[in-house]
Amino acid sequence: MKPSPPSRLTTHGDTAYIYFHGSFMAGVKSVPKKRFAVGAEVRVIMPGVTGIVVKFDHEPTVLGEYWHTVKTESGERREPGSNIELIPEALTNPKPEVPNNVSAYDDALAHQILSALLETFPNKLSSTELKSRSAFVHVPQEQWLLVLDTLLKLRLIDGTALRGSSLEDVANLEITSRGRETVAAIPVGGRQMDAQQHSNPKSKILVTLGGEYFEIEYIGVGHSGGRDGVLYLFKLRDLLKDRGERNVSLFRSGTDRVFIEDYDARIETVRLNFLRRAFDSGAFSFETPVEPDQYHELRLTTADFQPQKKADDEAIRRFIKFGAYCLGFRYRPNNHPNLFVDFDCPEDLDYLGVKSEDIGRNVWFLTQKGYLRSSSAATLANTLRCTPTSQLIDEIELGAVESPQLLGGSVTQNIHFHGHNARINVNSTDNSVNVASVSNDKTFVQMREAAQSISDQSERAKILSRLDDLQRARGSSGFLSAYQGFISSIANYMSIFGPFIPALTKMLSGS
Repeated sequence: MKPSPPSRLTTHGDTAYIYFHGSFMAGVKSVPKKRFAVGAEVRVIMPGVTGIVVKFDHEPTVLGEYWHTVKTESGERREPGSNIELIPEALTNPKPEVPNNVSAYDDALAHQILSALLETFPNKLSSTELKSRSAFVHVPQEQWLLVLDTLLKLRLIDGTALRGSSLEDVANLEITSRGRETVAAIPVGGRQMDAQQHSNPKSKILVTLGGEYFEIEYIGVGHSGGRDGVLYLFKLRDLLKDRGERNVSLFRSGTDRVFIEDYDARIETVRLNFLRRAFDSGAFSFETPVEPDQYHELRLTTADFQPQKKADDEAIRRFIKFGAYCLGFRYRPNNHPNLFVDFDCPEDLDYLGVKSEDIGRNVWFLTQKGYLRSSSAATLANTLRCTPTSQLIDEIELGAVESPQLLGGSVTQNIHFHGHNARINVNSTDNSVNVASVSNDKTFVQMREAAQSISDQSERAKILSRLDDLQRARGSSGFLSAYQGFISSIANYMSIFGPFIPALTKMLSGS
């Protein structure tokens, strides 16, 4: 088969000519596509309705269009930039010119102010009270007032402004409904915990069902090496055991892109949870050797955009407890305790395959058990904000069975079992306690016992067969292949086998 002949592009005036397969084809030269800021008042050209931009995609589509979510009186619309135009201001009310010596408007500071007012809503503050917070105390007064003035004019905040020749102070500050929509639409660094929590807008702090705790930073789109598709680049930093940083890339083919609905709106969440599941399945770990200047590539497919199997209550509680410990106790932004952890966030719901009420039910249960306490930052709109108690912290640091990061901390470890002939109790407990030392052999024994909780006989038999293969291959060159086969067989049962993954990963690395 002959390779396709090369193509080349030449232009004349406003027309582009592409030489392809031995002939010229004419087309329209591309022009820069429009993108509008969140909060901008716009008119949707067709059908002629007005609204406010509440979100926009950070990556263009194949045709170079940036898509926007516009909130109108009849609901939200998804529109390309080419079908949107700014609503012009009346000539009788022009904006005052800004002198050259005035500080530049700081979008990051504006978002911090909106987030802080959202935390206190519906209570009101004066601008002096708000600026006394540690996150704002070092902001120059001139810059502070400029940002407040802009937010007032955009109607993102409301208050009683004291003005001389310029803004001097604001009393009764509160965030408006438009401001709340703006905060919800802007992607923030890390989960929604504290307005001052994270300084890098491209990074997030994540925990996994398998007991990992790491920071993930989106680097950007890399070179796909001539392949039809896109390559997303990330840097991962271990926050649990100081295992350093790893560079990871996700490749998505152009063919797959065609079959994915709402791709631009979903890709950020899917990428994050794909990497979480890569840790859970053992496809990647911080034990995986990667050269500092190289990327470990993983493949993103249409299957990763499909709804995930719903986690059971046991898995949800384990995730909440571990997340509360890591994000509410271990993580200290700017060396200050974190005010709260909010588990009602879209990426967590997607990761667990659950709804807000499933999280709420288990947060309530763990609060009643004394593991969590409701945060003082909880609001009517954010009732699931909570903080860990000393009981939860002690349980995890002392190595109880529901502490996944300690289950996989070493190949030989202490785990609490219940009753004689100790078993892993799934969805059941008793009052007696034995302590067992878990060796490699006993790890396999416990996994076989855990497999007995699977009701589907054929699935259980398949998993046990793969587990036999894995144990026989231990210490040999075939262990990796057996490991991958076992992981694929338990993909729908991570809530049962997730606690064993770190120990298996240790075997994989030869530790």
